[in-house]
Amino acid sequence: RVLMQFNNDGLDVYYILEIVNSARARVDVGAPLVIDLPSGATGATALEGSSPAATVAPDKVTITGPFASGTTMVQVAFRMPYEDPDLTLTQTWPAAFQQVIVGVQKVGDLRVASPQLNQTNDIRTDNGDVFVLGNGPALPAGGTLTLNLSGLPAHSRTPRMVAVSLAVGLLAFGAWLAITGRSRAEESRQTL
Repeated sequence: RVLMQFNNDGLDVYYILEIVNSARARVDVGAPLVIDLPSGATGATALEGSSPAATVAPDKVTITGPFASGTTMVQVAFRMPYEDPDLTLTQTWPAAFQQVIVGVQKVGDLRVASPQLNQTNDIRTDNGDVFVLGNGPALPAGGTLTLNLSGLPAHSRTPRMVAVSLAVGLLAFGAWLAITGRSRAEESRQTL
């Protein structure tokens, strides 16, 4: 499952993964499973309840085997910064997904679109929060999940652009005063 929630003007992303070994013995897949986090992800960390076989680096998650019979839980959180009201999150998975489930907290006019999701519905939680919940079919190993979020709550760039324009204008005016002041001083010296 991929869950997204807004927190302090940022988008927190949670991967709740279950690695299922239906065999009766431990299974070694030959190499660790490495999940490279999406470009721009920050603050990646393993959550409580995650298997100790999962280690989190700033830009990737490494899950080492062999995997015991049953389910191995891997829970990872990271922050996805954005500035525009539109964001595309792309994640390639090293192992097959039996089913894709995505939940995004709905704020304002948020919309979620993905070629990997068959359907999306708005779901209200017990505490009143609304989530866009989408699900899709299985993804093969090496498959990519692409989520297009639009209508994200974003701060207007207008105040920042006005401040930068005023600062540049003040610097240009100061430079003009400095240059014209020097030429007047030189004229005064020559007159004397």
